[in-house]
Amino acid sequence: MASIEQQLTALFVEDLRIAPGQLSPDTHLVADLAFDSLAFRITMSSIEARFGITPPERAAMACMTFGELTELVTQCVAAKTDPTPR
Repeated sequence: MASIEQQLTALFVEDLRIAPGQLSPDTHLVADLAFDSLAFRITMSSIEARFGITPPERAAMACMTFGELTELVTQCVAAKTDPTPR
């Protein structure tokens, strides 16, 4: 299975038409990719569909880089699959 970063890269390529070479953990979503509210909504919808998670909106909106978004999705997926009761 592809890593979460690889899956997010595929999501950005397929849904937002971003070239894979533009994406690295340090890529700034707004400054480098011109991420706007529409791109945000498309991305959140695709993350929900692909990973079966709904990241908290405030946490997602606080992500400034592709790496921060990857970490947030990784944490949400881990929380979803963690068998430890909370």
